[in-house]
Amino acid sequence: MGLVIDTSAVIDLQRSQTPAADVLRRYGDEPLVIPTIVVAEVLAGARLAPGKRRQAEIQQSVDAILAIALAVDFDMRLVPTWADLFASLERRGTRIPSNDVIVAATAVHLEYGVLVGALDEVHFRRIRGLRVVPIVRMAEEPV
Repeated sequence: MGLVIDTSAVIDLQRSQTPAADVLRRYGDEPLVIPTIVVAEVLAGARLAPGKRRQAEIQQSVDAILAIALAVDFDMRLVPTWADLFASLERRGTRIPSNDVIVAATAVHLEYGVLVGALDEVHFRRIRGLRVVPIVRMAEEPV
């Protein structure tokens, strides 16, 4: 198994007082990947953040995660899985943001779970069969 890191998890990591690497190490030997769409969303947030200092902090958090997690592109290998998930959600009337479908498609394709923050856990639980792992901060119970 492994874990795909969602944007919401990155945001929770950024809000934590504990370095991202320390939190992510709590997931043991599971391989970690981060979709490039997540990197793009987080960097867009950095560009919109007030002040150069905050922008640099966000960039540093992304760099720390990329030192641990492999970046995975949304490419033609993932497109059929994305289309299947999107269609399934639409048929059930449970639409989620398209970028979250990319993250979920990455996880389903790789047969990984998805590491999420509190803000997006509900979205990902709409994907049948997807293992959803809420991020645990250092002060919380061990994983």
